[in-house]
Amino acid sequence: MNRIFYYRNKPAYHFDSKIIHIKDNIVLELMKFGLAVKLIYHLDGNKINMNYGGYFLRFAKWLIPLPFGLIMGKFSAYEEAIDERKFNMQVSLHHPVFGKIYQYKGIFQIEEANG
Repeated sequence: MNRIFYYRNKPAYHFDSKIIHIKDNIVLELMKFGLAVKLIYHLDGNKINMNYGGYFLRFAKWLIPLPFGLIMGKFSAYEEAIDERKFNMQVSLHHPVFGKIYQYKGIFQIEEANG
């Protein structure tokens, strides 16, 4: 997946990741340097809730669990369809001691890939 975030007065930010289906409603989002987060999906009408399932390091064929939930916090997100091309999304990172330490949210639009 290639996501592009556009901010006022800043260059576009590209975030690339790969989604690997593990089983049923569980996927692994693989990011740079082999870092991955396991996500557990639940459908609620036209809303998809994504809950934290752990952080991992992918090394060859192995997934090595990382205790980042204690250090960085636990990830949660949802996406809710507005229409065929737009969706409302919120991503949060909650630390066990400090509470919510990161969040982004907004209305996003799906665009065709170039090339």
